[in-house]
Amino acid sequence: MNVQTTRGLRISQKYTDGTNTNEKLWAGACEYITQNGQTTIHTYLSGPEGVFALHVQNPNGSENIRYIHKDHLGSLNTISDENGNPLQELSFDACSVKFGFCDRSETKALVEQIPKEARSREGLPTA
Repeated sequence: MNVQTTRGLRISQKYTDGTNTNEKLWAGACEYITQNGQTTIHTYLSGPEGVFALHVQNPNGSENIRYIHKDHLGSLNTISDENGNPLQELSFDACSVKFGFCDRSETKALVEQIPKEARSREGLPTA
């Protein structure tokens, strides 16, 4: 079950996965994530260029910073820890779809329907 409510600038979402109930509350630059009664707080830090870091407060009281790096087009491409070590690298296609995120077999099937001569002329794969 998925319930979403809006209260002013706050949005909350509650969903149940089997016996676990999870809740997310977005309030301004903060995101409160409650899973199994444990709340993690994400605070998005931003400046003139947009979001540049994420401050995470874990349920056990520990805190850390995750820095967000962008490519020359402004798309997110790397998330690093406070020491600059990369934690996650992201890659997107021309339509802002994350590579590896969706099944590309449908796109391949559509391209294969185009005659080989036209594919060659347009620079599409012919094999």
